[in-house]
Amino acid sequence: MKNNRFGGAIWTDHANARMKERGISKDYATKALKNPDSSEPNDGNSVRLTKYIEDKKITLVTKTNEKNETLVISIWMDPPMVGTNDYKKKQRYNEYKRGGIGKKIWLTILKQLGI
Repeated sequence: MKNNRFGGAIWTDHANARMKERGISKDYATKALKNPDSSEPNDGNSVRLTKYIEDKKITLVTKTNEKNETLVISIWMDPPMVGTNDYKKKQRYNEYKRGGIGKKIWLTILKQLGI
């Protein structure tokens, strides 16, 4: 696992990939890490940090390693950035879930065609 340090923490490959895929800037990520609006225990020994920036809710999952360093495990943003693959997939899935049989067939065809 390759780590990247910024904002006073170690960012895992997974967290870096999610930032890129979800269109979250390092500036937003650092603000959420350094000055969260809320902090609550998460699964196991991790912590969920939440920060509201403009009209976005940034959420990070962090852990502390044996050297007492902060590791950022994952990050996401609500609402997601329009245009990111993650957003498009979620939007298409929700459309499929709510649709009737005709809509589901149409969306399946579009998916098979890569549209």
